[in-house]
Amino acid sequence: MGQHEVTVGDFRRFFNDTGYKTDAEKRKGCYVYDADGDSWGEKKEANWRKPYFVQNENHPAVCIS
Repeated sequence: MGQHEVTVGDFRRFFNDTGYKTDAEKRKGCYVYDADGDSWGEKKEANWRKPYFVQNENHPAVCIS
């Protein structure tokens, strides 16, 4: 187990080395917050690369399992 969150940059390096597919990529989506609708819901296009909010390489990776 890690002591810190996995960053987007860490996960991108892991992905590039292994080609790993997340559950969100396999089953087409993950839960994200919709600020316009003020609610959580599953979006088919959402995954660690496109979480529907701004992230940089140092943010914790989301939509990975």
